[in-house]
Amino acid sequence: GNMQKVLDTANRLLQANPNNLRALALLAYLKRGQAEQGGPQAQQNLTEAQQYAQRGLQAVQTATKPAGMSDADFEKLKTETSAIFNGVAGLAALQNKNYPEAQQLLANSVKANPNNLADVYPLALAYLSAPQPNYPEGLWYIARAVNLAAQNPTAQQQIARYGRSSYIKYHGN
Repeated sequence: GNMQKVLDTANRLLQANPNNLRALALLAYLKRGQAEQGGPQAQQNLTEAQQYAQRGLQAVQTATKPAGMSDADFEKLKTETSAIFNGVAGLAALQNKNYPEAQQLLANSVKANPNNLADVYPLALAYLSAPQPNYPEGLWYIARAVNLAAQNPTAQQQIARYGRSSYIKYHGN
């Protein structure tokens, strides 16, 4: 329950092993969460999250299986951390209006975890907010986001309203 201790521990792990997938994923995830909460440090937190995510994406490519870990567990670790890294880097790309990169990274994350509203909705935005929107893809993902937001009726209504206005832009009233 002590966020600062978690961050300190993850940073110490990175000092011992700069490519520690779990530590990089944890830091990327936590910094993303802090950025999404807003506040004066939001942009700095997102930038830090993006840096951890980019390091993590590189580390996944060169990671070696730890002694005593099964092949299946190692593949699961790489898949789960890759989803976090792609989601964080994709959200940062979306915030920076780099829509093609955001689409690619968020699609990778959603492919690994299709029920993660935190990445499905930004993926819809990446398709619908681009200078040349990809309405078919964006509308599909916005509908998916509406479905995933069923536990939060307020968010579901807001997402549905945005989806409807996007649909009208594409198809007319």
